[in-house]
Amino acid sequence: MRSPNSFPQGILARVFGPLLLLALVTAAVVAVATEPTSAQRRQCDRPSDCQHGLTCSPDGRCRAECATTRDCDDGKHCVRPAPDTYPMCVARGAIAREWFPDIERATDRPGSDIAAFWLDRADPLACHSECLANDSCVAWTYVAPGEHQLLPRCWLKRAAGQPRRHPRAVSAVLTDRVGRVGGEAREAR
Repeated sequence: MRSPNSFPQGILARVFGPLLLLALVTAAVVAVATEPTSAQRRQCDRPSDCQHGLTCSPDGRCRAECATTRDCDDGKHCVRPAPDTYPMCVARGAIAREWFPDIERATDRPGSDIAAFWLDRADPLACHSECLANDSCVAWTYVAPGEHQLLPRCWLKRAAGQPRRHPRAVSAVLTDRVGRVGGEAREAR
């Protein structure tokens, strides 16, 4: 005779069997979903542990070498060697001509600022790299250090705006983004 507190084993198997199976499947799906899906999140102890184009960061994860030129040593720029590659720090002389913008010397493009920040190097191409890393950026203006400003400054623009003469400024328009992002390019006078 069964005790009043016991269930028949058949009922337990029919009720809890599917629940146990569901729990095991859910645990397997969660384990797969939480596993790193990108080479950039792989754990590493040294650069050789990472896929080509990635570096081992101090936190022990593979990551792209740079996001912008500010992440690179002096004399190097953050570029993506090909469309489906990771960005890397490359010496200026090794970069293809197409990466460089058409520089507008002594030109400011006031207004339409997305962001403004100080740069740690006196190089307008650092500003260009920042613009390339921001999908909303259509143009940029770099202002060299001078008597009222000790560090170079970069302004990223959502529209090219009307150019104005400025002796310490350098600007550029990413012409391939002008129509796509909604900016408007005008000729410098």
